[in-house]
Amino acid sequence: MHVQVNETHLLSPFPDDAETAAYLPLPRRRVMARQRRGGCPLARLAAVFFIAYGMTAGGVLFGGLAAVLSRTPPVPFMLRLAEDLKYWAVMAAVGGTITALKSLEEGVFGGRPGELLKGLALLGAAFLGAALAAQHLAWALRDPTRG
Repeated sequence: MHVQVNETHLLSPFPDDAETAAYLPLPRRRVMARQRRGGCPLARLAAVFFIAYGMTAGGVLFGGLAAVLSRTPPVPFMLRLAEDLKYWAVMAAVGGTITALKSLEEGVFGGRPGELLKGLALLGAAFLGAALAAQHLAWALRDPTRG
């Protein structure tokens, strides 16, 4: 059997046609199959968690810098900002409001419970990351003399 290779196969490390993929070693074929299915679910959950955590923590820290530069008390400003940024960080981490809602809609009305569970898990990971960042910042910003 002769496999015809063109320039697109030379540029891409993951060929699309099954004939070329059949000549690849088994681990490489598994990677290609996982990429077609959307990647590793645990890696996506971890990415969503840390994106929400980083957006909340980074936004609050830079907001605290803005509060110092504008001569307002930074600690109350940062605590308020942490509560406000949590929800924005969740929506940004799951890819925007439309994709998250579409995923949940497919699960509920499309009869695909796997999509519903995946959407709920992503939202849960994002909420957990943002809430944990806000809690860590609240602990770091508390006054140690008050207890």
